[in-house]
Amino acid sequence: MSISLFGEQGHMDFNIWNWSKILTLAQQYGWQPMGTKTPESIPELGIEWKEGEWEKNPNYVTNDRQGVTSEDAANIAAALERALADIPDHDAYQDKRVVNHGPADTASTFERFSDEICTSLNRQLGTKICNTAMAHNTLEWFSGQGKKKVQEFIAFCKTGGFNIWW
Repeated sequence: MSISLFGEQGHMDFNIWNWSKILTLAQQYGWQPMGTKTPESIPELGIEWKEGEWEKNPNYVTNDRQGVTSEDAANIAAALERALADIPDHDAYQDKRVVNHGPADTASTFERFSDEICTSLNRQLGTKICNTAMAHNTLEWFSGQGKKKVQEFIAFCKTGGFNIWW
């Protein structure tokens, strides 16, 4: 699943893990979510929101086309700017990579998984492909090349509100 952000400034894409982590990082550095705006209904696609339905869960993590206001986007950018100095320029996660020792067709390196994701993957697959003892924090998650994604998102947020799509 992916998250695509669309606004007058263009669009930006995230995978679900990066999206969740970048919102967490913003909150860790002072962003207080204002809540999202109700998505527009698209009856021809069977997508309809009843009065008051969205307000029960005005989240940022689903991709239901909900809106983020310009003010909220600016607040996200400000929080992430505060975080930038603390995000290492080098890949602080390089010694925490865990290689999947599963079947040859699934052999790959599992990188940048949180404790929660590791535990879930290990339980679902019945094997230990991910080492939760080597879990990272959000600063490590975006270290090295990941820092550029944070900088790009800051620039995106500074230009206005956006909608969260699939």
